[in-house]
Amino acid sequence: MLVSAFVLASVFATNTSVCEAATDFKTVGKSAYMVDYATGTVLYARNENERLPIASMVKIMTSLLTLEAVERGDISLDDD
Repeated sequence: MLVSAFVLASVFATNTSVCEAATDFKTVGKSAYMVDYATGTVLYARNENERLPIASMVKIMTSLLTLEAVERGDISLDDD
């Protein structure tokens, strides 16, 4: 399931039609921040400067460590 999430994230990061549609992005969250991984361009920002309690740090750290392991070649996005 984690691999599926990264594949989906990769599609959003590389598919220009998805990136262009980010201006119409809707979320129920109090804040959101979407960046094009390849260019660093901010695609969507909502209340990005508002101070909020930390949430989902475990998910973010898991994502970071998994992507770093993929870059090192330790694992593949095709692994189960």
